[in-house]
Amino acid sequence: MKIKINDDLKNILPKFQVIAYTMDVDNLKTKEVENKLEEIKQKYFNIDMLPNVVSIPKIKESRDGYKKLGKDPSHTRLACEALYRRVLKGDGLYRLGDIIDLGNILSVEIKRSVCVVDADKIESDVLIRIGNKEDIYYRKKSVGFKICKSNSSGQDNNTVKGDGS
Repeated sequence: MKIKINDDLKNILPKFQVIAYTMDVDNLKTKEVENKLEEIKQKYFNIDMLPNVVSIPKIKESRDGYKKLGKDPSHTRLACEALYRRVLKGDGLYRLGDIIDLGNILSVEIKRSVCVVDADKIESDVLIRIGNKEDIYYRKKSVGFKICKSNSSGQDNNTVKGDGS
């Protein structure tokens, strides 16, 4: 499988990068990851950062990227920002399964959005592009100009249905 970033997206966000890893794992719910989730909750809870989240350099940089794409990051939050805000408020991270949970923990720790997908469900190369109003984000309404991924033929790729352009 190849992963390509569309030229339109690269022109607007020249520093945009993607890192991809594949591995064979079982998505269990282990006590070790549950303990790590609690550790993250305790580490960040009650830090007086909530009003200043938008000024954290990595989050600010990503929010600026959203703005360049025409999205309001206060209305459509970055995944890492939403998760970070949860732990600051003491809500902790959702318990979904070790693999997704570890992605969420990593997202909070590095202040970057981390996407975990089942590679077996991706049937072709992946094109990361700017979404359009016709795209339907999995279980959500139209994404407008949000960054999304689709396979090269435009078929549903766990995340988006669209024309693949």
